[in-house]
Amino acid sequence: MSQTSLEKSSQVLFQAAQKLNLHPRWLTDWGLISITVNGVEKYICMSKTVVNTQISAYLSANKSATRVILERHGLPNIPYLTPPNLEEAEAFFEEHHPLVAKPTMGQRAEGVQLIKTREELRQLDLSSLILEKYIAGPEFRYLVLQNQVIAVQQKLFDGELYAPDDSRRLSYFPLRWDPQLVDYALLVTKVLGLGFAAVDFKIDEWERPFVLEVNSAPALWRFEQPDEGPAVPVAEMLLKAVVDKMERELL
Repeated sequence: MSQTSLEKSSQVLFQAAQKLNLHPRWLTDWGLISITVNGVEKYICMSKTVVNTQISAYLSANKSATRVILERHGLPNIPYLTPPNLEEAEAFFEEHHPLVAKPTMGQRAEGVQLIKTREELRQLDLSSLILEKYIAGPEFRYLVLQNQVIAVQQKLFDGELYAPDDSRRLSYFPLRWDPQLVDYALLVTKVLGLGFAAVDFKIDEWERPFVLEVNSAPALWRFEQPDEGPAVPVAEMLLKAVVDKMERELL
């Protein structure tokens, strides 16, 4: 049986913990791992660690909250609406169609739909969705750890919407990183209070960048095992930051 994305990320974290002599142990079959820091047992779970606070992880998981905060800081936001009713949703559709409908608390592109007609819009249950203007163009992921970009990838996929299981990842050497997107990625994580996150960008036909998503627990294995380009030991880098914070808390 093939591993899920979460299982693969847990595996690379476990291997990195072994390399760092943190004496990791699997506590469950769904990604809970114990490590030993200064003789004290501590825990990590998939890509969720103490590097991010509870509120920062929630703000990035809630797509509506993320959009509101990006807007307040003048960052390159996609036009969006958390629709209070169908009438306002239809007005937003008239101005910005086609739209992308996403679960407000969704992940891994689950439940994401491209809305091209009013009929498709009217069939939606708007109660837990956010609507965004659809941006065609290439998609990039900038991985940030403690106010530093540590890896960059382009998501390669067929079709109009990203699907994780049907995509490829092209990893870029630092010389190919876009300085403007580096700056935006650092600003996005700063305003959301994130110590570790992936910031996804779409680039439109006029080469304007837009923040697409912010993920506080991204798939680590994608950076360790890209389809093309340099592999980056992001799990080890993340664990070093985790251990540093845990050691300071133990003082």
